[in-house]
Amino acid sequence: MLDKRSSGRTVCAGTRKRRLPDMMERVTQPVQPTDQRRLRLTSVLPVWVLAIVGAVLVLVLADRDSFAWLLLVFVACVMVSFVLQLITATKDGLVERISIASSGAFVVVLVTAVVLLAR
Repeated sequence: MLDKRSSGRTVCAGTRKRRLPDMMERVTQPVQPTDQRRLRLTSVLPVWVLAIVGAVLVLVLADRDSFAWLLLVFVACVMVSFVLQLITATKDGLVERISIASSGAFVVVLVTAVVLLAR
């Protein structure tokens, strides 16, 4: 059965209308400072560890095109950073956490590039 609503939309009778504020309530609530620190640790440290492991692997295993592999490590770190931020589903401090994670990965890649140039 079809039902004509006041907005002019035709809606199937018997379906319940979901309210958007109820679904988004968890995402829009402010995050406590202790949770902010926990989110920083759980979403930034894995990116830095990935950057360090990738840099060591490039130093040890890559004979040719090591700078291309290093770029791949940095891109993977940035992508993992975005994925981890999406998993947390928290908008408070999002830019700060992505910036910290990406900057740390960049420093690791930069130090590795300097070591590769010095070889």
